Amino acid sequence: AGSPRRVAVGMSDLLSAMSTDEAFDLCVDFISTGGLDGKGTGGESQADKLAVYKWFKQVNAGDVPAGETRPTYMQAMVKAGGPIAAAELQLKWDAWKSVEGTSKDDAKKAYVKAIIDQSKQFGREDAVVKFIESKK
Repeated sequence: AGSPRRVAVGMSDLLSAMSTDEAFDLCVDFISTGGLDGKGTGGESQADKLAVYKWFKQVNAGDVPAGETRPTYMQAMVKAGGPIAAAELQLKWDAWKSVEGTSKDDAKKAYVKAIIDQSKQFGREDAVVKFIESKK
């Protein structure tokens, strides 16, 4: 009756079979390189980028330091060097602040979930699977 049907292993299955640290590190590598084709998750909007950034920042920096306030537009402009970069700096701060109180481990899990969700949303699951397989 023909050859047995091959069951494809999904991106979520591959990542969930790893430790949290392994999955996080692999996803960071995927985002920083863009994957094998350089297109990443396919998420290109500011909101897509912030959905990933906030978790990465929480993992690497922890909570917004006590007493730190959102940079004013002028402070952000001086630091970032221009009006568009200043607005982006404020949006990044807001995104990071929105996940305050999340543990490092939970932030890693949320980062991996954000990569999975975006990859599914933009039809990039195969790109993630191929990237994971290339790292074995």
